[in-house]
Amino acid sequence: MEFNNAVLIELYEAIYDLIPPIQFKNEVLQQRHTRWKIQRTINEWEKRVNNLLGEGGKDGNSQNIQRFSTDELGSIQTGDCAKAEAAKDIIDSAISNISTYIDIIMKQRSTLFNKENKVKSWKANELKFYDDRMTDSEAMKCKLEECQTKLITNIGTLKRKLSHVNDEVAESKRKRKRLQENKRKAEVRRENRLQAKVSEVLKIITDGKVVFDDLKSQNIKIVKDDLCPKKDLNPRYHLKALSHLIENKWFDDDALPVAQGMLDALTHAQTGINLRSKS
Repeated sequence: MEFNNAVLIELYEAIYDLIPPIQFKNEVLQQRHTRWKIQRTINEWEKRVNNLLGEGGKDGNSQNIQRFSTDELGSIQTGDCAKAEAAKDIIDSAISNISTYIDIIMKQRSTLFNKENKVKSWKANELKFYDDRMTDSEAMKCKLEECQTKLITNIGTLKRKLSHVNDEVAESKRKRKRLQENKRKAEVRRENRLQAKVSEVLKIITDGKVVFDDLKSQNIKIVKDDLCPKKDLNPRYHLKALSHLIENKWFDDDALPVAQGMLDALTHAQTGINLRSKS
């Protein structure tokens, strides 16, 4: 109602004396409808632009736009470049939409001119309305374009800085992967050495009757009759291997006490070696 009254007063002052009363009445009705439609759209865009560019925006999009359109970027994180580019997409879309609406106003404005490119005196107020609304729209577009320029600049800065960060992250990942691979290879080498010693000790204590690969492939166990308990073993080389066989239950119940006796003897011998080395 307030808007309609304002239009009536403005038109009355501008054109009432220039056209017949009935024409004036029709002009008021038509102008109320046309102007309100345009003004409502511009009001919505002003609210939208203020939310995108103004401080204290509550949604994530406006916060990212304000963050990445500053003169100086603060601390940056991985993923900021994508956020900044998404913010620019929103601004690009807003600029495009406002430009389209400016074209619509321009088209309506052009209908006021005759073949001599002149406007009738009683249409001058309508022309002023279109010009004022275009000025408002151009001002919003200008603000968005300033923001767009800052976003473009900061996206370039982010790409340069994050490229360096990404290189460091990639190098860190490569180092970690190399360490993991080296650790895996070392474990494989340790396991291979242990398997070789297990095969060696098994060959000694069974006098070659049992082969470790056969134990694994045939899922059999070492029995008492396989063992030669008097065989000499070196604690330095054979202690861990024999312990591995016992811990992994490769001895049958009747052979286990014999194997345990050999392990005890090796442990005792190793203890003596350790004591002598300290004295």
